[in-house]
Amino acid sequence: MKGDGTTKPTWHIVPESTVIDIDDSTVLRAISRWTYMSALNYWVAYASAKLQYIHDDNVGGFSTSLGYAMFWFMRSIIPSLYNTSLDASGFPITPGDFHSQNIMVTDTDSSSPCITAVTDWERSGAAPTSSFAQYPLFIVDHLLKKRNVQDQVTFDRFMLALESRLHPGEEPSLSQAFASCRGLYLFEQCMHGSLMFSILYEDLFVHIFGEKDEDDPFSYYYHDALVMGTLKEAVQLEKEAAVRKEAVTVLGKDLSYLDKALVSENADKFAEGEEVHSWLATWSTIVRRPYMCLRTCCNHLYKQIIDAFLQCD
Repeated sequence: MKGDGTTKPTWHIVPESTVIDIDDSTVLRAISRWTYMSALNYWVAYASAKLQYIHDDNVGGFSTSLGYAMFWFMRSIIPSLYNTSLDASGFPITPGDFHSQNIMVTDTDSSSPCITAVTDWERSGAAPTSSFAQYPLFIVDHLLKKRNVQDQVTFDRFMLALESRLHPGEEPSLSQAFASCRGLYLFEQCMHGSLMFSILYEDLFVHIFGEKDEDDPFSYYYHDALVMGTLKEAVQLEKEAAVRKEAVTVLGKDLSYLDKALVSENADKFAEGEEVHSWLATWSTIVRRPYMCLRTCCNHLYKQIIDAFLQCD
């Protein structure tokens, strides 16, 4: 951040949570208060915050038990996606918006172009480096374009040649990371934004489980099994979505979330025996603690997994 040079240094570092707009991502605000020693720690925390947001802050919102199951699945695959041996020790500062348009290159007409600067460090922070090796945006703008596939193969070949020349006799770990970054790209795109989630989630699922069967969608049965089994408490999200739909219809307001106080004040406007009255009557008895227990158990399990992975490294 830039200060006045008197009360604060001309340039100084502040926690990201202090500069995020109040209307910005609730999840980003939650995870930006901490630092993380590895990609596993970071992304498990991010996915857990996402699940908590769906459950606690998006009551009756668009996300239903299916959405909860999808993000639960994404959290479960994190240990298999990240190579923690690529994580730099300590707390490396990484740019939050690193892509080709924020890299300054000089001598582009010569045989030896030179990278002179990386710009736009506004959202920089301590972040794991194992997710840093991902293809430039201009060769992943459409996963099905033949040109992109060809460009990625060319990129891998050039990267391997350069790394082998700069570090002869060493394991080309950076080249290998780029060559296997598809899963990371799909996962992080789905995790970061709702638009990309809706576009790429099925590709992520297929990337993990293999070929997609159009006639027998395994993903449907998988998510349904989660909701009916381990995540059966998530059915409550479906009920809350139905309550919100009735509340929007009756009150004529586009409720971004289910406001219990507002609904209670207008209880007389809702028909007896419908979703809203049933929800209000059982609000105090709804056992939401199983979610907390589930998150606590899962976080404990993932901590054990993470510790095991780090010990292997």
